Parts: sequence; C-alpha cells; structure tokens
Amino acid sequence: MASSFSGKAGRNAAIWTAQMAGQQLDELKGIYKSGYDRAENKLTNVGYLPSAKDLKDYYARSKKYTVTGMNRSNALINKGMTAAVGDVNQGYGQGIDTLNQMYGKAEGQSQIGVDAWKANLDRANVGYDMYSNALGLGGPEGRASAEAAFQAGPGYAWQTGEAQRGAQRAANRTGQLYGGNTTDAITRLSSNMANQEYNQWLGNLQGYQGAAGQATGGYAGQLNQLASLYANQGRDVSTAQIGQGKDLAAIHSAGYGGMAANTMAGWGTLAQGATQYGQDRASLSTNFGNALAGTSLGYMNDIAGATNNYYNTVIGAGQQGMMAGQQAAANRTGAMMGGLQLGGQILGGLFGGGGGFLGGFLGK
Repeated sequence: MASSFSGKAGRNAAIWTAQMAGQQLDELKGIYKSGYDRAENKLTNVGYLPSAKDLKDYYARSKKYTVTGMNRSNALINKGMTAAVGDVNQGYGQGIDTLNQMYGKAEGQSQIGVDAWKANLDRANVGYDMYSNALGLGGPEGRASAEAAFQAGPGYAWQTGEAQRGAQRAANRTGQLYGGNTTDAITRLSSNMANQEYNQWLGNLQGYQGAAGQATGGYAGQLNQLASLYANQGRDVSTAQIGQGKDLAAIHSAGYGGMAANTMAGWGTLAQGATQYGQDRASLSTNFGNALAGTSLGYMNDIAGATNNYYNTVIGAGQQGMMAGQQAAANRTGAMMGGLQLGGQILGGLFGGGGGFLGGFLGK
C-alpha cells in the first residue's frame, strides 16, 4: 500500500497524467487531421476545382462567342460588299448599255448622212471628171470619152438632125438637088451648132466643180461627225468603266479593310481573354495555394500546440512525480531525524544528571 513515505502515489499520478496526455494528444491529432482533410477537401473540391472549371468554361464560351461574332460580322461585310459590287456592276452596265444605244442611234443617223453625201459626191465626181475630160485634162482618151458622151447626148443628135432636115427642106423648096455643096453646107451648119451645143454643155458641166467641192466638204464633215461620235462613245464608255473600276476598288477596299479590322479586333479580344484567363487562373491558384498553405500551417500549428501541451503536461507530471519522490524521501528523512531526536530526548531523560530517571536512580 502506498504511503507518504514511499512516493509511489505521486509517481503513479504522474504516469497516469502522462498517459492521459498521450491519449489526448492522439485524439487531438485525429481531430486536427480530420479538420485539415475536410478543409483541404472543401478548398479543393468545393472552392478551387469548381472555380477553375468555371473560369475555363467562361473562357471557352467567351472565345466561342468572340470567334462566332467575328465570323458573322465578316460574313455580313462580305455579303454587303457582294451586294454593292452587284449594284455597281448593274448600274454601270445599264448606263453603258444606254450610252451605246444612244450613240448607236446617233451613229445610225450620221451614217445616213454619210451615205447621202457619198452619193452626192459620187454624182458630182462624175460630172467633175466629165468636165475635166472635156477640157482635155484627162488626155486624148479622156477627151474622146467626153466627146462621145456629148455626141451620145439627145441634144446633140436632135440639133444635128434638125439642121439637116431644115437644109433639106430649104433645098426642096427651091427645087435644088441634094448635092455636094448642100451636104457640105449642112455639115458646116451641124458642126457650128454642135460647137455651140458643146460650149453650152461645158458650161453645164462647170457647175459640177462646185458641186464636187461642196459634196466633198459635206462628206468629210459628216465623216468627222461620225468619227466624233465614235470617239465620244469610246470616251464616255471608258469614263464609265473607269468610274466602275474606282467604285469597285473602293467597295473592295472598304469591305476587305473592314473584315481585316474586324479580324484584328477579334484576335485582340481573344488575346485579352486568354491573358485575363491566365491571370485569373494564376490568381485562383495563388489564392488556393495560400489558403491551403494557411490551412496546413494552422494544422501544423495545432499539432505543434497540442504536442507542446502534451510535453508540458508530461514534464509537469514528471516533475510532480519527482517532487513526490523527493517529498517521500524528505518525509522519511524527517521521520528518521524525528525518531533520533526523540530517542535522544529519551536517552537524555534516562541518563541525564539528577534530573533523569536513570540518573536519579543511579545517583541514589
């Protein structure tokens, strides 16, 4: 049985305290570990992973919408550009057709004038050439041709016939025979009348000089007018085609420029989105790491605190056990010292001089 002189009770109490502290430490470690696991699970599966998925899904949707919007915008620009090109081509095509129709009508009328002047010129040139031949400007052949034409004329034959018939009638009235002198006289008369007729014929042909000149001028002027129409038609059609080319170039420049700008803006938005996603993901990971580190640090601090309390308790219990042992030893020492003192007192009383029991007994 433990007593105050053995110190066993204090040591047992210290041992029990240490054991209880160890059990408490193990329980606290389990509690802290469970709390840390739950916190880590919450941070990971409830906080970080869903947030990371949300960020990724949001970025994917944003990227999809950006690309879709960019493609739709470019498609609309291309559709508008195609429509504008069609309208420009249709408008200029109709305008050019109208120009060609108008110039075609004007050219037709001008061609009628050209043909008319050409016919007048051809007729005037016949008289002009005949006049030149009659004047001998065309050489012997030309003159012979002019004389043959003159003699073949109805006026020449009629005048000559009339002269012969008149001379014959005069001879018949006088009763003269149709002899050589008469024939010679008729011939001279016919020749004189022919010369007069020829001079008149030349006078008539002389008018073809002016007619030929006038017809030549009119024909040349009409040809110039027709040439001007062709030139103006070419100029106007060319101007329209140049305008058409400029308008088409402006449409294509604006359209493709708009699509290029739209594409650049879209890619800029995608780049900004990717940068923002990276920053948000990095921030999320940093916050998650900090929270996880904080939780881990809190867990380690809790374990360290519990362990420190455990060791403090064990050390305190050990110290109390030691003190109990020391107290027990002190109690034993005190008891011994008290016993010795008591014995001394007893012995002193027994052997003390005169006053002691034995002293008195022996002294007698």
